[in-house]
Amino acid sequence: MSSCLELQREELEVVEAIYPDFVADSDIRKGSVKLEIPIEFDTARRIHIEESSEQNPTSCLSLALSLLPPLLIHVLLPPDYPLDSPPQLISIHTTHLWIPPPRHSALQHLLNQMWQQGEGALYNWIQFIHSGKFLDKLGLVRDDVL
Repeated sequence: MSSCLELQREELEVVEAIYPDFVADSDIRKGSVKLEIPIEFDTARRIHIEESSEQNPTSCLSLALSLLPPLLIHVLLPPDYPLDSPPQLISIHTTHLWIPPPRHSALQHLLNQMWQQGEGALYNWIQFIHSGKFLDKLGLVRDDVL
């Protein structure tokens, strides 16, 4: 177990060195890591925002954005992570609810599939989310439009 704790510390040090603003809080002794990961596209993407109300049945706003609000992820690293157990996602939240909550469980499933026994997962998770690639995998992008 002490080797797992050392691997967890090393992984967190690497993540904090590469993405210092993405680690919102961590207590490695308890295995708790909170990440705040902004989404940044290589090039601007077209975003459609639809709103319905009684006065206006459907209004649509279209914008080209290269940044989206962050995902807030709380992860628990079990004592035998990364050698024998995957990290456990405690919660996934988005500011302004821009990702529908039902999609959070689909994202959790995608992230869990990325873990490979004996290897750290946090860096890969951050890359996957930060690049926005997860949006395609969740089916939130159609014809390059979110």
